[in-house]
Parts: sequence; structure tokens; C-alpha cells
Amino acid sequence: MNFIQPNSFQSLRKILRSRLGNFVPDSNRELFRNVKLPRFREDIIPKKITDQNFSEMKAFMLKHFYHQGPIPVALRMNNFHKNPEILNFIDKELRWYSNSDISLLYRHRDLNSLEDETLNQMAGATLAVTWKRDENYEIIDTTAIDWHNAAASIAQEINPLNPTLIWRDFQYQHLYNLSQREMVLRYKQYVVWFLGLGCVEPRFRNTGLMLDAARFGTDFLTQLSEPHSVLMGIQTNLPGVADALKKVFGDRIYTVDELSYKDELLTMNGERLFEIIDKYGGITFTIH
Repeated sequence: MNFIQPNSFQSLRKILRSRLGNFVPDSNRELFRNVKLPRFREDIIPKKITDQNFSEMKAFMLKHFYHQGPIPVALRMNNFHKNPEILNFIDKELRWYSNSDISLLYRHRDLNSLEDETLNQMAGATLAVTWKRDENYEIIDTTAIDWHNAAASIAQEINPLNPTLIWRDFQYQHLYNLSQREMVLRYKQYVVWFLGLGCVEPRFRNTGLMLDAARFGTDFLTQLSEPHSVLMGIQTNLPGVADALKKVFGDRIYTVDELSYKDELLTMNGERLFEIIDKYGGITFTIH
């Protein structure tokens, strides 16, 4: 496994420029193909995302995640209804996550009713991706914020009127690069970003559903034939979530990188895009 160590911002920018358009590999489906869903909360029923419920999940994510999530809002992805290019990118993104065999939607069940239709209410979704260690991949040894800002510089040069989707592509490349680095450093063969995209319907945001989903992810991993060979990663984009995870998992979860939205330099039409979400702190990358 080779490590590339850029000696300057311009050096990093040149390396990333050579990887433009190299969207990350598909999820490695073999890991969870035959794994059954463990028990969850009595009032919440998890379901794997399939072709049959993809459209329902997509509508839910468009309404709640892409319309309200900090990074999609900063990237103006909430304008998908006005821009077919953004909507096509979102569709690609969601289909990519949905092919993982571990992306889930959660249905609410009214415990006071015996009617089957109470299961029709979606409470949330967690979209995950699994990657296998790639011995031929060249790992770029850099920080998340330097990667993001080098990507911003490239995207603004190529498409100054709308650099956001190019930047988004590089955001996923960074996550893949970070995954490969952590697998090498920790002698693992797989990494699962269990909450790659996560969203909860507003009525359930104070019920602990996301933290329960994180616990559920660890239960999922224990069913694997070799769970010790797998890392679980969680990216958090809102204040307090990383601290809440540490309360749940204790010293079994640790931060491998973090950044502040205030340091994100992506601009469009002279406006720094992340300024609108500076108040939310930043991104924390944790490994369990």
C-alpha cells in the first residue's frame, strides 16, 4: 500500500486534479449479503432498501435530508426541483448507497394499534456503504479540510458558475481515501460507513432514533463471520452528535479527523457557500 505525501497545497491540488471524475467504487455487497437484520426497537421496524422501496426512500430523503441537511443546503442541493443536473446527481448518489445491502429505512409502528397500515409511516433512513481494502490504491496523506479546499479550488476553476457537484464528488473520494488509510493503519479488511447519510422525520428527532441506529449498526457487525476485520465509520455533521456517540460507545469510538465549516472555502458567485452553516460547527469523522 503506497502513501502519497503532498509537500504543498498546490501539490495536493495537482494530485486531486488527476483524479477528477473518479467517483468512488460501488459498495462491496458480499459482506452483508446473507446477514439478517437483528432486533430493533418495538416501535420501529428496520427494512433493507431495495428496488421496491427505493422511490419511497428517495422521496423521503429529498423532503428531509436534501432540503434540510447542513451540507446539502450549503451546496444548494435543496434547489433540486429547479435543476435537473442536481436531481440526477442525487439519484446517482442514492442508488449508489442503496446497493450496499446495509442501507435501511425505518418504519414506525403504533404500539397502541393493531392496524397494519401503522407501518406505512417512515420514521427515518440510514444509508451506508461498505468498502474493501484495496492494496493497489495510493493513499493521499492529508487532512479533510485541505482535501476539501483543494477540491474547491479545482471545482471553481472548472465550473465557476456551479462548482458544487464537482466538490461533492471529491467529498466522496476523500471518504474513500480516509477509509483506505484507516484500514491500513488498523489492519482491517473492510470499512462500513453506517451513517453515510442519515435522516429522521421531524416527529422522531427527539426519540434517540439515530443513536439507536448507531447501536443497531454494531449489532449488525457482530453477525459477520469475521467481525474483527471490519471498522465502522460514522460521519457527523451537526453539533453534539459526536459527543452523544462517545457517551453511547465510550472509548470504543475515536475521532480520526475533524474540520470546521468556517474553514471551508468553496465559493460560488463570490459567496462562500458554507457560511450559511458555520453555526453548526463542522464535520467529525469517527471510527468504531
